[in-house]
Amino acid sequence: MPPSPKPLHHLLREGPLFALKREALEQQSWLVMVKELLPENLRLACLGCVLKGDVLVIQMSSSSFATLLRFQAPLLLKALKDQKGKPLRTIEVRTHVGVLPKAREAPMRKPCPKTTSQHLRAYAEQAPSDDMAAALRRLVDTLERRGIPQGTIKKRDPV
Repeated sequence: MPPSPKPLHHLLREGPLFALKREALEQQSWLVMVKELLPENLRLACLGCVLKGDVLVIQMSSSSFATLLRFQAPLLLKALKDQKGKPLRTIEVRTHVGVLPKAREAPMRKPCPKTTSQHLRAYAEQAPSDDMAAALRRLVDTLERRGIPQGTIKKRDPV
């Protein structure tokens, strides 16, 4: 006959669930402490903290916030060492990877207007240097071959 199941309160006081609960509480305490030391904009973007040996891993909501935190990591490390008393060697900053956005399709391209390529070719003939003339001819060749991404041409009012 299998052993009878243990009550939940008993599992939360000992065994594997107790270890998970203790680890979650420790992560929560690190998160609270780190957020208290961060400026407001970074505080809102800080998602979690995990202590792995003597390395504190901080997870941020985006790569831009992660980069900002990396610049402040030395000051944060010093403040945490003073406050917590645990031997921290370094701080690693990671970006949370949730649901990744779909890859954007390449923008539609319009053919290069003939007048544009004619003006560029004419200017290439009058360019002050051979390097500039060669660069303009390459530009015209590329525009005629690949076209111009839509949304990049702004129409001007006639003067």
